Amino acid sequence: MKHRKLTVTIGIPAFNEETNIATLLKSLLNQVSEYVVMKNILVYSDASVDGTEQAVQSLQSDKIEFVKSKKRMGKPAISNYIFHHADTDIVVILDADIRLTDNAFIEELTLPIVEGRADLTSGKITELPPVTFIEKVLAASMDIKRESFESYNNGQNIYTCHGRSRAFSRRFYTKFVAPVEVAADDAYSYIECLKLGFAYSYTPKAVLQYRLPKTVNDHLRQSRRFFQGNQRLLEYVDPNVVNELLS
Repeated sequence: MKHRKLTVTIGIPAFNEETNIATLLKSLLNQVSEYVVMKNILVYSDASVDGTEQAVQSLQSDKIEFVKSKKRMGKPAISNYIFHHADTDIVVILDADIRLTDNAFIEELTLPIVEGRADLTSGKITELPPVTFIEKVLAASMDIKRESFESYNNGQNIYTCHGRSRAFSRRFYTKFVAPVEVAADDAYSYIECLKLGFAYSYTPKAVLQYRLPKTVNDHLRQSRRFFQGNQRLLEYVDPNVVNELLS
């Protein structure tokens, strides 16, 4: 007897993503799975001023829903909107600037949830081929970081929980609310997952690609956002609780 396929909502916060969003959506529409079925894809344009809306609407699919805001909301607020409006077994949150490497990405990302082994998962991030000098330097650094993170506790740790791709079970996403002031919502989701007594699973077979910063200034701006996000995170979590969860 075949088991019922679990339903999936895919949520994509997007800000000025006209160059990649259509490519990502086409990849999602071509996904295949034995265990899950994609019910809908919700693209939330965060006050984009480019052709993001036109790029999304160029794809004729009844699975794609487009929402736009007139003022910037930020990724955590948009994620909360997606969780609140979802009615599926699983919610997948993806960044809009990523590339998927194959048609089994969603299946691999959600498999631990389907099998009841986890309530939060995250995929493996890899870099698109570097072009500029700074990209090549950063790519070498990322290789070292990735190897270190994947070797620590077989990858089952906070450092592999990346915001670029995460899957949430219904019982987790219906309880989870991301603080809108915290940019590091990926780390927060990992901490809350364990705090609620749920399990996290790193899914290295769900591979995505992203573009590294092309210039030093781009890298500095990104690093500044990461640092500020981590600082705000400390305002919302008890360090003692974190140490206990991560020990």
